[in-house]
Amino acid sequence: MNVTKLSLFSAYLLCAASVVAAGESPVANWWGGERATGDWGGVRPRLENAGINFFLSYEQDFAGNPYGGIDQGATNSGSIEFGVLLDLKKLLKLDDTTLLVRVVDRNGSDLSSKYIGNFFPVQQDFGCETVMLQSIALEKKFFDGAFSVKLGRVAAGDDFATSPLYGLYMTNAIDGTPKSIATSGAFSCYPGTVWGGRALYSDPGKQWYAKAGVYQASDRIYNTRYHGTDFGIRDEDGLTFVVEAGWTPEFFSREITDKSGKRKTVGLPGHYWFGAYCSWWDIEKFDGTGTEDFSYVFYWHADQMIFQPDGDAGTDKGLTLWAIFNLAPQESVQIMPYQVSAGMAYKGAIPGRDDDRIILGASYGKFSDDFSRQQELAGKGKARGETVFELAYAAQLNAFTILQPDIQYVLNPYGSDQIRDALVLGIRLKVVF
Repeated sequence: MNVTKLSLFSAYLLCAASVVAAGESPVANWWGGERATGDWGGVRPRLENAGINFFLSYEQDFAGNPYGGIDQGATNSGSIEFGVLLDLKKLLKLDDTTLLVRVVDRNGSDLSSKYIGNFFPVQQDFGCETVMLQSIALEKKFFDGAFSVKLGRVAAGDDFATSPLYGLYMTNAIDGTPKSIATSGAFSCYPGTVWGGRALYSDPGKQWYAKAGVYQASDRIYNTRYHGTDFGIRDEDGLTFVVEAGWTPEFFSREITDKSGKRKTVGLPGHYWFGAYCSWWDIEKFDGTGTEDFSYVFYWHADQMIFQPDGDAGTDKGLTLWAIFNLAPQESVQIMPYQVSAGMAYKGAIPGRDDDRIILGASYGKFSDDFSRQQELAGKGKARGETVFELAYAAQLNAFTILQPDIQYVLNPYGSDQIRDALVLGIRLKVVF
């Protein structure tokens, strides 16, 4: 743990110790608050009322493989995310306009590369181990929010091929953006950043949406030497175009009375979408015979809540199933021609633990024949396909703390018969300050 994180957690523990010393009521007030650092003596709400919203969070993923992989061991990876969201209507009288500035500080080591030798990293917050300027994004909404445009220093994965469900998992097979979509580098992902933007339209009934974006493609996006501040556009850079269309229905609608006494109709929510990207950017072929100057990928996603107790109608509590299919058919430059992932998340399954989630997921990815051939020539064995299973319980200890014990099992690490299947035991901590 570096000095920045040590200082941050020292401050966190000092805050906890001070309220404990003050007595039971301050402890309860602090523990029951929205964020670990409270309201800063009233300063935070005054800033928010003025349109200045600071945010800070820390996530830590500890994992070890007591069995399997290349060797046994344990590692810790962590990520600090901080920044500010400015409401420019309040600050500059620009209606429906916001400016997001976000910085990420990542540190630690990776169990997958160090001890297991698998393709889908088991710690999702590993990558770009330094301070990175991740976003400078200006967003403007029109027509009562039905249409919006975002421009600036962003990543395609901020707005495309992503879902809040993916963030529940510790495996990087799906967390953030399903990994097979981003392997060539043409599709930019957090914590990387490039010049780009997207336009989004949602119908007034919120039953469907369509969006399109264009982004710079660059081999400098994850280069830690630049810290996300290389704003240049060079001749060797390319362009990536992304489109996505989705349907967000509610099934099995029924009338309920909400807490205010009003009658309303609610159903079981679902999300279904299709997307694709194409990129004009030179990518080296696996066999070393040259480059491919055009690449493309397709992706499909579906999630549907299938069960919700009557008492939870109209909330986000219940059992949701989800599935993903990614297709990247250019085997000369795409490591994984297709990936299939599926799982379930149940929020509020245990009485009295309304915000906890039980999480289950599985991902399988097939390695390309061209890539596998090169692996064989290098004496690493034939790369066929890798599968990872994950089971976790995300305990929402309070509004600002999540503690998640986690179990993963990796079959055929890197698709090789030379590496043993691996059991991974982990624990994930997230604190919002």
